[in-house]
Amino acid sequence: MTPGNKLAAAAAILICATSMPAHAAPISALAGDNATVQPGGPRSGTSGKAFLNIEGSSNGAFASYGVADFNFGVLPSTVIAVNSARLSLTQANASFSTTGDVVISLDQSAPLVDIQPVTSPLAYDGIDPGTGQDVTDGDLALLGFVGGPFTYTVGTSGDVDAYSLGLTPPIAAELVTRLNNVAPIRLVVGTGSATVAATWAGYYNTTYVGPTLLLDVTYDTGTPTQSTSWGRIKAIYR
Repeated sequence: MTPGNKLAAAAAILICATSMPAHAAPISALAGDNATVQPGGPRSGTSGKAFLNIEGSSNGAFASYGVADFNFGVLPSTVIAVNSARLSLTQANASFSTTGDVVISLDQSAPLVDIQPVTSPLAYDGIDPGTGQDVTDGDLALLGFVGGPFTYTVGTSGDVDAYSLGLTPPIAAELVTRLNNVAPIRLVVGTGSATVAATWAGYYNTTYVGPTLLLDVTYDTGTPTQSTSWGRIKAIYR
């Protein structure tokens, strides 16, 4: 093979090797904060952080939707796509736990509103899924995941409910933006039925794992410039 043919072959090989710069990888994060939002606002006391309760409108003063915040920190490379999402919630059941449906959404508000007891403007509005007034007030800007409503079935405390969250292009784009800006990702779990009483562990639970968000993302690992690529090719024949 002549030097020219060798150079052409090496160029073809290098082009193939550098034309697919992206690769997929799973990433996960435990919730760093959460709230059970009742008619009077986020539930106070230790239980407000140790549990994440979603209770339908028939539960009166205990009716609630849930909020969970996740931060993935600085990632190894730029994320160019989010391919799938799954939310895992661990049952921490009580005598009042009741099977029923919930709805799960992404909050695209910027900035995210305060979710702490007393100071938060959030409050369950009395009508399922409980988030309507907060959306109207501009405290929540929700994008619903595909595949819901999602069913909570009372089992045994410690059982893990893993919900596959179908992505729409706007949701995927919002997730990519938040990941690349090291911004928190907030999921809101509303009531899907009036009688549901879904009782899950919160991030501060000392017995069970709190909410966990798993994403499958595609990283852009970078494409060498043309001059860099030719430099590598030429180096082979020095």
